[in-house]
Amino acid sequence: MKRGTAGYIIDEEGLAITAAEQELPESHEKLTMRKKYFLVGYAQEHNFVQISDYLRDYDQKSLLGVFKTAYRLKRGIQHTTQIVPGAVSLQDTIYLQGYKRVQQWLEQG
Repeated sequence: MKRGTAGYIIDEEGLAITAAEQELPESHEKLTMRKKYFLVGYAQEHNFVQISDYLRDYDQKSLLGVFKTAYRLKRGIQHTTQIVPGAVSLQDTIYLQGYKRVQQWLEQG
């Protein structure tokens, strides 16, 4: 885990994402970060083909872009036709968990 996340903990990653959302200028694509973490959650509940179909329908990526994104989300999984809860890139999962934790903390005041 230290190799994939540079030794950072979940809360630090969540704080970094939240700070970037708040501090980046409006011209920057903040939606890209939210979309990435939505896809991590989506990938935990869908297989490779379903992810690819979603990306083609809603993200309007090239076929190569669709494949690269779906592959990144399911890399390391031998049977991508099976739904394996939590079977997504560890690094992306840590970022998503951290982001959700910080958002929950902010909402609770």
